[in-house]
Amino acid sequence: MPQPLRTVGGGYVYVEAPRTLTVRGRTFLFGTPIFVWRTRDPKDGITNIDSTTSPARRFAGLRLERSGRVTPIPGPAGGPLTYLRVGLDAKGLAHAIWSPLPDSGQANSSLVHSTFDGQAWTPPEPIPNLPPHRWDTNSQSEVFAVDSGIATIVVGWSREGKHRALYLLSNRATRWSVQTIALQSPPAYTRALATGHDIVIAYVAANSEALTDDRNSVFVRRMAGTSPSPSRPILVFGSGDGEAHAPVLVRDPRGPLYLLWRQENRSPQSSHRILLSMSRDSGHTWTAPVTLGSTSSRFYAAGVVGLRIPLIVAAGAPSSSARVRLWEVRGSAVKAIEQTWPSEFPMSLSQIGEADLLLSLTVTNRLDSPLGGQDIPRTTVVRWTGCRRTTGS
Repeated sequence: MPQPLRTVGGGYVYVEAPRTLTVRGRTFLFGTPIFVWRTRDPKDGITNIDSTTSPARRFAGLRLERSGRVTPIPGPAGGPLTYLRVGLDAKGLAHAIWSPLPDSGQANSSLVHSTFDGQAWTPPEPIPNLPPHRWDTNSQSEVFAVDSGIATIVVGWSREGKHRALYLLSNRATRWSVQTIALQSPPAYTRALATGHDIVIAYVAANSEALTDDRNSVFVRRMAGTSPSPSRPILVFGSGDGEAHAPVLVRDPRGPLYLLWRQENRSPQSSHRILLSMSRDSGHTWTAPVTLGSTSSRFYAAGVVGLRIPLIVAAGAPSSSARVRLWEVRGSAVKAIEQTWPSEFPMSLSQIGEADLLLSLTVTNRLDSPLGGQDIPRTTVVRWTGCRRTTGS
């Protein structure tokens, strides 16, 4: 059984919204760490359990050590980090985009950017030329490499609510640009990636865009590097008797694109499904979706593929709302991997080598003390080697 991550000082740690990335040969679990430890009162000798979010949210994540311990890494200077999103450029340099104000439950009116070389962050710089909206980088958005720089998709808000638009923020050759993608209904669960010079965007929207009775359908749009205008929306999946949630784009280095999402059926007695569609022409056309398996409602799918790795999909196991299962996809063949792992929160699945994957899971354990027990979430990392066996980090 994999052991929970422990800090160098011996405490446990839970990472909110984890994303595993390898930066200059070192593996990091980016996100907001919450530290958990036991303390002994010097007066009466009673042992207590304490937990805290990283002080003022000034930590950006954890560095995974060979010993299995983790070291907290300070975030960029300049204030609390909220809704931190981190991705790699083509040279393997990490880029972070976040809101600089304390997390008050509302989106912020500005965004800042910093880079990380595995050792230190550059001084944060505001992203210029943003429209005067409030910004949300927490709707499943991500930072990804494009041409000689990076890009991300963000959602804008006003007093009336979420805008009927997506905003593409691109940094090419150190210059920022902002492009508006108008929609007919507010988007949700936006994800994007680059294929060569083009950008493929997947999102969920309501029926006004599809002109049907569907709710929460899955759409794809493409933005060619030679044209500032996005393509017309491509309807990949009309929800029919259920609603689509949390699409995930996965790029195969051999060419195909994969699109995963969870369909929640309207009937409470029905299980939810993980669906898969594939494109072999950089997102112009998509195959009819196939069902990989069923899953619990609390989990979003995650996927990864590499030159020596087939498509590996992670989601909650159907028999339990607190376990994760993997599926292996080779062409049209789908095989469920029998082993499952305990987890109660969305997971992170990343490639860290030619044939190695890293799966981060979080489960709640009860820690006891003389003053009573506490349910403490702890993050665990599982290394999947050669797509055949697992070892705990």
